[in-house]
Amino acid sequence: MILGCFGVAEITIKDVINIPYDKARLEIVDFIKKSFDGAYLNKAVIGLSGGVDSSTVLVLLVEALGSENVVALIMPDLMETYVLG
Repeated sequence: MILGCFGVAEITIKDVINIPYDKARLEIVDFIKKSFDGAYLNKAVIGLSGGVDSSTVLVLLVEALGSENVVALIMPDLMETYVLG
């Protein structure tokens, strides 16, 4: 990590490469579990765009809540709606 403008830390590519991804995944899954428990919830609905972001969140939700508690909706885009509609 380097110090950027105004003394704000900036993340470098070296920082990203060295992230302990398994530990990060476990921490995120634990955060999801605690957040849902704290809100007295145990089910989730997620809209999938087909991109990496929503797909990653789906995997984390399923790991945290179980596949039986997650509903994924595929969100249409204009091109798909036109072609399939």
